[in-house]
Amino acid sequence: MRILAAVLAVTIAASAGAGCLAPGQMPVRVTFADGDVMDDIKREGDHLKTTRHLASGLTAYSETMFGLYPVQSSVEGMASVYRWKTKSLPAPQDLPMGKPQKLKAEWLREGGNARFTMTVTLVETGAVAVGACSYPALHLKVETKDSYGVRSTGDAWYDADRLMVWASARKVFNSKGGLEGAYEAKAVSAE
Repeated sequence: MRILAAVLAVTIAASAGAGCLAPGQMPVRVTFADGDVMDDIKREGDHLKTTRHLASGLTAYSETMFGLYPVQSSVEGMASVYRWKTKSLPAPQDLPMGKPQKLKAEWLREGGNARFTMTVTLVETGAVAVGACSYPALHLKVETKDSYGVRSTGDAWYDADRLMVWASARKVFNSKGGLEGAYEAKAVSAE
């Protein structure tokens, strides 16, 4: 009787998470509420490479460290490369709670190179819902600056186990400091 009860408990627990990614399992496809779809997701150590098919019809490619710090990216042939000024970038889960970490890079892009600064602050730990699934997430405040000033400010909900940003909300500014737009991204499914 005890074995039957144990098997039943395991079956019920497994069905509650049916369709959810196992701990450490990388998704092969992520769909966002705005219609964007991320696929061709490849993790190589602390590097994450992705292809994102934007709802607008454009395709974006990116490579990041820890899924957060840009290394290189391109959208329809317009490429950017980031050369970080530090030997090793901090893993987001290792950031001190509430203490902004300022990281500097050289931003190589068409139209000229620029200084690039990314300030990341770990706000809290928690979880984020992706469809019917819940994944551990770090709430991060992220600000980027270039030679002209602040380019974006916002929040990211980051899964350190998978190097994935499941949700983000950010404001983007033009080179004169004017608000260019406000954007939100929220994963609604991961398979």
